[in-house]
Amino acid sequence: MKTEALAAAVVSADRLWLRELISPFKRGRWEVSYEFKTAKGAVVRSTGIYTQSTAMTKPEPGTKLRVRYLPEDPASSTLEDPHKLFDAVWYVGLGLFIWFVAGSFVWWEIRQARKKSRQN
Repeated sequence: MKTEALAAAVVSADRLWLRELISPFKRGRWEVSYEFKTAKGAVVRSTGIYTQSTAMTKPEPGTKLRVRYLPEDPASSTLEDPHKLFDAVWYVGLGLFIWFVAGSFVWWEIRQARKKSRQN
């Protein structure tokens, strides 16, 4: 299925404080209502989650955001999030680091147990 991308105008935005508190990244998160016009001229209004990384200001009405939608079903649109790839890489890196640290402790304990068994 081919998607199309275009600019959508913000209609309203509500800050998602709880999502910001549980996120390890310092970013503003907003539930945004937005409106765009399809290639066929239909006006579509939808909502989505918008994340800002540098500015913590509210996306004001009229602000342009990138949106993707299916031409056969424009109501199923989504906001483009340029931070998703960074977030995924960060979480994978964190997971690998935790596995490395845990593996190091296991290796150390096995090594110590072998030393003790050789001494006895």
